[in-house]
Amino acid sequence: MTKPIPLAVLACMAFSPAPPVLAAGEQSWEQRMAEGSRYRIARRYAEAERSFRLAVEASAGPNFNYVASLSSLAAVLKLRGKHQDAERLYREALALSKEYPGRRNLNYAVCLHNLASFYCEMTRYKEAESLSVQALEAMEKAVGREDPIVAGALDTLGEIQFSLGRHNEAEAAYLRALAIQRKALGRDSLPVARTLSELGYFYLTLGRRAEAEALLKRALSIRENALGPDHVDVANTLDKLAQLYRGLRRFGEAEKLWNRVLRILETVLGPQHPMFASALNNMAILYTAVHRLDEAQVLYERALNIARAAWGVDHPEVARMLSNLAGVYRARKEYITAATLSYRALAIDEKKLGPEHAEVYWVLSDLAESYRMQGRYRDAEPLYKRALVCGENVLGRENPDLTRTMLGYSALLRKVHRNAEANELIRRARAIHAKNAGDYRAVQLTVDYQDLQGTRK
Repeated sequence: MTKPIPLAVLACMAFSPAPPVLAAGEQSWEQRMAEGSRYRIARRYAEAERSFRLAVEASAGPNFNYVASLSSLAAVLKLRGKHQDAERLYREALALSKEYPGRRNLNYAVCLHNLASFYCEMTRYKEAESLSVQALEAMEKAVGREDPIVAGALDTLGEIQFSLGRHNEAEAAYLRALAIQRKALGRDSLPVARTLSELGYFYLTLGRRAEAEALLKRALSIRENALGPDHVDVANTLDKLAQLYRGLRRFGEAEKLWNRVLRILETVLGPQHPMFASALNNMAILYTAVHRLDEAQVLYERALNIARAAWGVDHPEVARMLSNLAGVYRARKEYITAATLSYRALAIDEKKLGPEHAEVYWVLSDLAESYRMQGRYRDAEPLYKRALVCGENVLGRENPDLTRTMLGYSALLRKVHRNAEANELIRRARAIHAKNAGDYRAVQLTVDYQDLQGTRK
C-alpha cells in the first residue's frame, strides 16, 4: 500500500522557527532545509542527504531546528535503505521533541508520527500502532480534533490497522480523515484526493471493487483538474486504477493505464528515475499474469538496471524486483534460475531489513514453492516452516497473506502422505479465508496448487 505523505515537512513549514545566527557567507538553515526538500521531492536522495546533514550542522542545536533537521535527514536515510541510521535519528528527534515543542506545540506529536510511519514501513506494526495512537492523541490535544494535520495521522493509523487485519477500525480512520479534510479544506482539495486514493486502494484490497473504482476515479479527477494530466500524483492514482483493472482481469484497460503512467513518469522524471523503474515493475507483473513472459523479463531487467544505479545493488526495492523476476522463471519451469534470483533477494532483505520482515516471508515462500514444484520436498519443507513462522510473527496468525503458503505446504504434505497435517493447514486457511472474505490476499481455496506463484508490487 502506498505510504502516506510524511508530516515532518509539513511541521517544519507550520512552525516557521527563527533562523539561527550564522557566519557571513554561510547558507542559512532554512536554505539548507529547502534545498534538501527540493532534492527529496525530485527523488535525488544522495543530494538530499547531503543538504539535510548540512542543515543539522547549521542548526547549532540542540534546538527546534536541530530536531526538524534530524527528522528530515532520517526520512531520506530511510528512502536510501539506511534503516538503522534512520531509526536512530528518528528516536533522537523524538527524545528531544518535548523540550522544543514549536509554535503550535506539535513537534512531539509529529516526531511520534514519523517514528510510527517508519515502523509501519518496516512492518513492525504493533510498535507502529502504539506510537501512532500516541501521535494522534498529542495532535488532538495540541490543535483540536478537526485540524487537517490530524487527518494525516489518521491516514497512517488506518494503514497500520489494515496491516494488522483490523479492517473496520482502519476504514473508520480513513473515513474520519476524509471528513476532516472535506470540512477544513474543501471537497476538491488535494489532501482529499490523497485520502480518496488511499481509501480506494484499501477497498480494492478488500475486494470492494465497485467502491474502489469510484473513489479512485474521483481522486483522479481532482488531481487532474488541480495538477494537470501529466503530474506525478496523477500517475500514482492511475497506477492504483491499473492494479484494480488487473485484478478484474480487464488486462487491456490496465495495460493502457500503465502505458500512460510510464509516459508521465518518463517525461517528468526521466527514464533513469527509480519511480519509473517501479512502474516498469508493475507493468511486468501484468505481463506475467497474462503469460507474456518475454516482455515481462525485459521490463524487470530494465527496472533492475535503473534501481541498481539509483539505490545500489543491495537495496530492498532491488530485492523485490529480483524476486518478481524469479516468478517469470518459475512460470517457465526454470527452477534453478528462479531459486538463484530468490536467494539473491533473500540475502539483500535479511541484510537490510532483518530476518523478521514481510519481504523475507514472501521470498521464503517463493523458494519453498520452487522446490515443491521440482518434487524436492525435503528442501521445500524447512522453507515453508520458516516462512510461516516469519509470516505469523510479522503479519499476524490470521493475515490473509499466509493462505497461499499454507496451501502450498498442505500440497507438499499430501504428496508425502501426511494427510492429517495437510488437513489442519487447510482448515486454518479456510478459517482465515472466511474471516477475510473479499480480501484479495486470501487465496481462493479452489485454486490449482500449481498456480500459486504470485508476484508482488
